[in-house]
Amino acid sequence: MRTSRHPLTSRTHALLGALLASLATLAALLGTAPAAHADTSICDAFGTTTIQGRYVVQNNRWGISQTQCITATDSGFRITQADGSVPTNGAPKSYPSLYNGCHYTNCSPGTRLPAQLSAISSAPTGISYSYVSDAAYDAAYDIWLDPTPRTDGSTGPRS
Repeated sequence: MRTSRHPLTSRTHALLGALLASLATLAALLGTAPAAHADTSICDAFGTTTIQGRYVVQNNRWGISQTQCITATDSGFRITQADGSVPTNGAPKSYPSLYNGCHYTNCSPGTRLPAQLSAISSAPTGISYSYVSDAAYDAAYDIWLDPTPRTDGSTGPRS
């Protein structure tokens, strides 16, 4: 004896299978997508935040008392307000930065720095920046070396 299925039942099973496959694909995509990260505004003179779970973005406004704000993004920061000015032949008015390591006891999460230079086999790095016209800037890309493994502040002049 031959059993026949109702065409509607076969079609329903096919649609249900396609729906389940689509939901499984969607769940897999959502489960592996990185968490959304909202930009963070920092206006405190020495305010910081962490990005990518391992880098510290810091405002570091120390040369003036006027407001400076930066916005930390998932890949760095941008200066959104920079009131005041200083002479171009002296110290900077601020030094906003992104770092992995330690800056005056504020260490980035999970950092393996400081480390002996001979223990570092590679340090892939890069920089990208843009700026507005009609202003004076000094963009720097620094790698700080220290004769002792400090995490608590400056060692003074470096050579």
